[in-house]
Amino acid sequence: MGNAPAVSVIIPTAGEASRWQSLEWAITSVRAGNDIGIEVVVVLNGDRYCPNLRASLESRPDVRLIYLPEGDLTRAIARGRQAVRGRYFCFLDDDDEYLPGTLSTRLRLMDRHPLIDVLVTNGYRRQCDDSGRETETLMFSGLTDNAENPLMGLTRANWLASCGGLFRSATVGPEYFNGIQKYFEWSWLAIRLSLTRNIRFRDIPTFVVNDTPDSLSKSLAYLTRELDFLLRVLNELDTPKPFRRHLHRKLAAKHISFANAALTQGFRGKALRHYLACLGSGRAGLAYALWVRKLILK
Repeated sequence: MGNAPAVSVIIPTAGEASRWQSLEWAITSVRAGNDIGIEVVVVLNGDRYCPNLRASLESRPDVRLIYLPEGDLTRAIARGRQAVRGRYFCFLDDDDEYLPGTLSTRLRLMDRHPLIDVLVTNGYRRQCDDSGRETETLMFSGLTDNAENPLMGLTRANWLASCGGLFRSATVGPEYFNGIQKYFEWSWLAIRLSLTRNIRFRDIPTFVVNDTPDSLSKSLAYLTRELDFLLRVLNELDTPKPFRRHLHRKLAAKHISFANAALTQGFRGKALRHYLACLGSGRAGLAYALWVRKLILK
């Protein structure tokens, strides 16, 4: 372990040709302005990769390449965590970037506070409008407001971006990354960490998330899988009652939203199923009891 890096940076990627340039930028940003030992672990997953890109990664001495035949982001994240050799580790999407000096800044903060398991920092969201003009806005407002109760902070918004955390390898083990929820990887992880680990927040920008038109969070699959995510948290995680009440309210509202959409499209049976599921959410569902009149009058 004498030659172990200080930080392992995990970059999951499908390795498609369209991401080649952004992946190169991501890798370059990892070391920019940092004066610490860093290893870059690229987890190439699936069979859609560009052969030339894979060959390029294999030839780089500054990259550890791991290949998974199955194209699955959650498995790639878990496999990357298993491969960590650094005292700390973090993640970076293949189309995002770290700001110069990010890892050195995070590392110094963690080294000064050995009881911290996870350090969460802020960053920018970069968007491009139809005219091609780029804008950058701070990703989280009031990030440090989550410090007193990180779990209840999640009832306002998820504060953990994929590239927003630095994790202590000794206390945030591979078990946290096994079976994480698809499409809600970082929300799931944030909940689990809030229940068991010491989290510190610093409201300093350390990364840029490039909000692209094909981002998974914009897909229909993402929206529909939110129901699965909420149910899984309720069924599998032992969370405090105030947090569970929030989840029930969100679940009920989501079912009614889907019921309205189904009714608008003429799918009355589907609308009824979502309405009944809403009522099954307990007290939270009772707030929508009179919604059935819409179904009758439609």
